[in-house]
Amino acid sequence: MLDIISVGSSTFDVFLKLNKCKSDKQCIELPLGGKLLIERIYSSTGGGAINPVFNLKKMGFKVGVVSGIGNDAHGHLITHQLADQKIKFLGHLTKKPTDYSVIIDGRKGDRTILTNKSASKELSFSKLNKNRLISKWFYIATLIGKSFYSAKKLAKYSEKNNIKIAFNPTSYLAEKGRNYLAPILSRTSMLVLNKEEASLLSKESSIISMSKRLLSWIKKDGLVLITDGKNGAYCYDGNNIYHILPKPIKVVGQTGAGDCFTATFLGAYYKKKDIKFALHMAQCNVESILSSMGAHEKSLTWGNLIKRMKKRKFVITKKTLAGK
Repeated sequence: MLDIISVGSSTFDVFLKLNKCKSDKQCIELPLGGKLLIERIYSSTGGGAINPVFNLKKMGFKVGVVSGIGNDAHGHLITHQLADQKIKFLGHLTKKPTDYSVIIDGRKGDRTILTNKSASKELSFSKLNKNRLISKWFYIATLIGKSFYSAKKLAKYSEKNNIKIAFNPTSYLAEKGRNYLAPILSRTSMLVLNKEEASLLSKESSIISMSKRLLSWIKKDGLVLITDGKNGAYCYDGNNIYHILPKPIKVVGQTGAGDCFTATFLGAYYKKKDIKFALHMAQCNVESILSSMGAHEKSLTWGNLIKRMKKRKFVITKKTLAGK
């Protein structure tokens, strides 16, 4: 039996670091008609299914991937990389090309992602070998198109087979609203969003009001995890809300940071059932991702995370909230 199966997109990512570009929190500005020198080019595998599963594998968990991947050079690269890492590929190849992203990194660590979603939209539940989908958890990332309906069927399958769900709907799905996501939300034990996505889905403005509303939509005794960039992350269990405050670090790249935090939190909580421990470990791992290019290459092993946790102390608060 596997510990965690990651469900979502698989992409081939190309990272571009430009010599001359203007960047801030709103935009990366490139001159129209210009020819710019690239300071650095770097390629990697990534996506909503791939990034979490590589983090979890590095931590020592038995993992698998459910994803629609193109029967092309980029798709073969992804499946070979999974095989090399002894990660079970439980999805299927499609006639559509593998998803492709270009990540333009600004001078301040921010980035713009240009992505084409193709094969990841073609995941078919009927083509999955159900006998291989044996796990303690499903981590379901954003899927759109035909694949979203497969995700709903996987949620029903998880309920019948006593598999817990961690659900990470990005803005693509959050903007669809509660009713659209209800077949998955109602079966979810851990709901993960960033602050903007949480507000978009819950129609609330404060972390506490978002957390309470979102928790009421998922399974009893579930958790809501909301990340908020440099302001840290919050976890609500129905009684207490926990908050971890990051420390300033030099940011080299942000791609994959959210996936790393979520996957590490899930793995740590799965193993220890301790929210403070999970938040601490997740913050330590995401620091490693933020200090490097790539979406998962610099994630840490469980042993190295424990060592880092002893050196890196963070302020983690716990506040009891009255009523759910």
